[in-house]
Amino acid sequence: MINKLPKNLKIIIIFFFILMCFLIFIKIKNDNSPEKIRQTKELEMYNLIDKTNVVNVSKYNIYGTHFNVEGTVDIVKLSGIKVNYIELCLRNLDGAEIRH
Repeated sequence: MINKLPKNLKIIIIFFFILMCFLIFIKIKNDNSPEKIRQTKELEMYNLIDKTNVVNVSKYNIYGTHFNVEGTVDIVKLSGIKVNYIELCLRNLDGAEIRH
């Protein structure tokens, strides 16, 4: 069947097949890279953490425009996870968030 096709069309089909094989190879290589696997495992572990933990505030003060808080956060420490950022959410007595 392929012998009955015009020569230009054969070249286009072969080029397309080679291009698709190359793109599939690159996709598989990127998905199985050690960095990608590490990022995926970190994300899976991060998703297991309960991010609604309560903090124990021992001291707070306002200095100029800064609101300083000292205390502890009870977060289950998982291997390889480091807390880089904690968000403080202020709420009214009715539970609505206070926006600044």
